[in-house]
Amino acid sequence: MSALAACYDFEPGVSQDARRRQVFAERPVAAAATSVPLTYGQLEWDVLMAALDASVEGWDGYRGKPVSQGVLKNACSFAQQLQRGWRRPDVVVDATGDIWFQWQQDPRRTFAVAIGAGQMGHYAGLFGTNRVSGAESFNDRLLQVVAANLERVFLEGAPAAA
Repeated sequence: MSALAACYDFEPGVSQDARRRQVFAERPVAAAATSVPLTYGQLEWDVLMAALDASVEGWDGYRGKPVSQGVLKNACSFAQQLQRGWRRPDVVVDATGDIWFQWQQDPRRTFAVAIGAGQMGHYAGLFGTNRVSGAESFNDRLLQVVAANLERVFLEGAPAAA
């Protein structure tokens, strides 16, 4: 399975080159900022583009490992499970080839989830002086942890609505 096929369904018999051209032709405009609410497909595009940018050994100019098919499949699955209407995270790849979903209100209000090839999602958050970190298997519990911590990032300490 190619990196493209991990997130998107293509017609049988379509070449890799044609798939890449289709993906880049339909790539969303860069103006879609991270503060835009999440809608279907945007986050999957972000995952795919991050994986394509990190698709070869040493992609980071050092010894960065490429994103594996397992990581890409898990990250796409995770992206599809996130609730629509949540803030759109930044999607980045680390030097180990894991894909991170990062939400940030400011430097002291941030939360991130790392998706690897295994069946666990690892997370860490900073909320003022409070910190949280842990790991959950890919199920509803991970999504509950994400929801609770995004509330801490974006709602706690926010001015009350008038």
